Amino acid sequence: MAEQNYFKSRVEEITKAKATGFNPYPHKFHVSLSIPKIKSQYGQLKSGSKEKESVTTAGRIRRTHLDKDTWTCIVENGGEEVQIVSHAGQYEGGETAFQKDHALVKKGDIIGVKGFPASNADGVLTLEATHIVLLSPCYHQIPEEGSFQDLKTRYSQRYLDLLVNVKNRKIFINKARTISYIRAFLDDLGFVEVETPVLTPTAGGAHARPFITHHNDLGIDLAMRTSTELFLKQLIVGGFEKVYEVGRNFRNERTDAKHNPEFTAVELCQAYVSHNELTTMAEKLISAIVKEITGGSKIKHTTKDGVSEIDFSTPFDQVFLIPELEKKTGSTLTSLQWDSDETHKLLLEVAKKHNVTVSSPASTAQVLDKLVSELIEPHIVKPTFILGYPDVMSPLAKGFSDKKGLTERFELVIGGIEVLNGYTDLNDPREQKKRYDQQSILKAQGDEGAQTFNETFCVALEYALPPTSGLGIGVDRLVMVLSDLSDIKEAILFPAHH
Repeated sequence: MAEQNYFKSRVEEITKAKATGFNPYPHKFHVSLSIPKIKSQYGQLKSGSKEKESVTTAGRIRRTHLDKDTWTCIVENGGEEVQIVSHAGQYEGGETAFQKDHALVKKGDIIGVKGFPASNADGVLTLEATHIVLLSPCYHQIPEEGSFQDLKTRYSQRYLDLLVNVKNRKIFINKARTISYIRAFLDDLGFVEVETPVLTPTAGGAHARPFITHHNDLGIDLAMRTSTELFLKQLIVGGFEKVYEVGRNFRNERTDAKHNPEFTAVELCQAYVSHNELTTMAEKLISAIVKEITGGSKIKHTTKDGVSEIDFSTPFDQVFLIPELEKKTGSTLTSLQWDSDETHKLLLEVAKKHNVTVSSPASTAQVLDKLVSELIEPHIVKPTFILGYPDVMSPLAKGFSDKKGLTERFELVIGGIEVLNGYTDLNDPREQKKRYDQQSILKAQGDEGAQTFNETFCVALEYALPPTSGLGIGVDRLVMVLSDLSDIKEAILFPAHH
């Protein structure tokens, strides 16, 4: 039946039933056992056996068939299905009640069931129903699994995607498990979970254009945070030694396979450590998450070239950015003056030579970022830290004491995806102001993502930020890797989409 006709017919059917005093939306239904628990508790019943005690459960009808005095359906709940069989001769209220109750329920409806767990002659776990009740009717036809694949519809009607493509629920269950594990891991290390503002006078902590809104009562424009980093470092100044936050960040930039304007991040700061301690902690955390989710150290990795495995055994590999970029381009980049016009011109030539498109105007940092994202990251499969980012790319990071112009910054790339970024934090307020001045010049030249001077943060540094390091994990991207996904929108329940 065509969807429009089905909807009209279903509305009329439920309306007529309501007119007789029937309530298709009862307030509650007592569930003594969920379907997963029924399968766990009674899944080993012998063929032909039947329990003496009845149970009640509820779920959504996946398939249904009425044949004279026998009604059969498959009901799903919690990702598990169970067969329901109802016989008129065993039904509470007899033949009349049987026909009345079963005539009204359809595929997609939510029903409550009372019955006896049993195993039929074929050894199939069955609930022999003595009573069913409609808990909520479905007015639309539910697509068959495998037929609901249009991306725009799946993202805009995620509820229907989760109903039809049940396996997709596991992605978000594992995402929740990942966040819970990160919290437990950090809590065990003595970190304190904190909350920082989403709305702030000045967004900072990331190279990103913020969303701007207006507070009517205060009469001021506010930015939605692009990162929690600057707030976390202020808390370290205030006396905390280990802090972290799990929350949403917002960036008014492109939407593609690796970027969504709002995303979940875990950011942390720890006093008295450098980037070395944090890379060690990061690889322990990431490998532990893989074991928690998969039970092992390897996950499936699918590319256009086929299927392989990624091994998360520690220690992870490490490469230095500039030498690696030299290998990929054949250009000499060591010892460049990163903020010079000559370096900017050279990098633009390198990008053009290797068919890396850079939008104009593009700062040196933007060109470098584009070169790394197109020439290095896609070729990294196993977990690898990229180290030694130039200071023009890292205005909040402390420089190496023995490598001029390079910072103690690291990014973790897995399966071609950057999932983690961190560094030893710059804590010299005078140097930080100089870096902000450089960012202001870039912003004036058209770099909308360049960071805006944050006076509150700089004043906080003047009260002494101890040696500190921090990192941020893109949870959605990490879930992409764990679930072998090619698009970040598959790891976000309600993503932005065109």
